[in-house]
Amino acid sequence: MKKFILFICATMLATALVSGQNLKVVTVSMSDLFDTYHKTEKFRERFSSLQQQAQSELNDKQADLQEQADQARALQEELQNPVLSDSAKSEKQAQLQQMVQGIQQQEQQVNQWRQQTMRDLQAQNNQKTQEFLGEIRDVVISVAKDEGADLVLDTSDGNGVPAVVFAAPELDITAKVEQLLNKDQPSAASAQ
Repeated sequence: MKKFILFICATMLATALVSGQNLKVVTVSMSDLFDTYHKTEKFRERFSSLQQQAQSELNDKQADLQEQADQARALQEELQNPVLSDSAKSEKQAQLQQMVQGIQQQEQQVNQWRQQTMRDLQAQNNQKTQEFLGEIRDVVISVAKDEGADLVLDTSDGNGVPAVVFAAPELDITAKVEQLLNKDQPSAASAQ
């Protein structure tokens, strides 16, 4: 996708050069802006807390399963007692079978809960990422227009190779966008 965008940009640049138009190009690092955006930082803290809560709840559920498995093992050991009567053995065998079925059902429920929780957390993370990227993009466009730019290129290193191999530092508007993006960030003193 980045190669396609780079191709389109190169085509636009070539067309502008051939037609004699002055094309103003600016660059920005969307990944740097995303990483330094105050809303991203706050969300990451909140998201980390949600992940820890989910992990804690999962640990509790797994500990409960382990306790039930230990009880089943103890019951299994009781069945090995040669002193037990046949009726007591069959009663304990039925108890064990019921207990094992309950444990298996609970294991399935825990696995389903874990998978659903992971999906929910991932969806929330994706939704917030898209929301923040939209806000960042709006500010980038605003700054680019203020700069009189015709084209904005992202210098982020997405797949190990940035779409822009070289750009003069004076073309980079990342700092200006970052300043505008975080202008409404509460100060550290007022946040406490």
